[in-house]
Amino acid sequence: MNLSQLEHALNRFMPPGTAPLYVRQIEPVRGINFKLTRERSSKNGDYRPNVTPWRHQISVNITLPPFHFLVTLLHETAHLMVHERYKAHGEPHGSRWQAAFAELIVPYIQPGVLPHEMAHALSNHVAKGFATTTGDPLLLAVFRKLDGSANFITTLETLPDGAVFALQGQLFRKGQKLRTFYKCLSLSNQREYRVRATAEVEKVKM
Repeated sequence: MNLSQLEHALNRFMPPGTAPLYVRQIEPVRGINFKLTRERSSKNGDYRPNVTPWRHQISVNITLPPFHFLVTLLHETAHLMVHERYKAHGEPHGSRWQAAFAELIVPYIQPGVLPHEMAHALSNHVAKGFATTTGDPLLLAVFRKLDGSANFITTLETLPDGAVFALQGQLFRKGQKLRTFYKCLSLSNQREYRVRATAEVEKVKM
């Protein structure tokens, strides 16, 4: 797939006008395999280096609404940039990744590219060093408003006490709130874990 074909493919899933910006950003990088996948409950996207015969592989769920898709794509591309520059990654979302992510965000927060609310939320997201979208309540709120994804994203805080939910392939029961986290009981090993209130989860009927 050449860059023109990639732009055409991404246009369907990204906010208007953002696919050409993205394609220009990754133009200098060779050997990228893009996988547009169906919904995965455990993750919205991922990056893998050295996937034969590719140097890089980025996957993003095509079920994500446009703004969420864009941020996930940039998040994974930041991992690619770190690998290109340093090979040894260090902390997955450490200072190198944060710098790469901030660099990628710049074209999208310029006036007129994205709605003001989204540009402001992204600037805040980068400035505060959030490693995931689920850890950033402002960004999640803007996703819900602009993407119309209130019904798409289920966060732990929206579930009733005692509800059973799935997270990263495991089942938990929602418990006591601890500021920005909840105590949750793992149903597989009966241990308690702290889960962020804004974590995206899947409600399970028992």
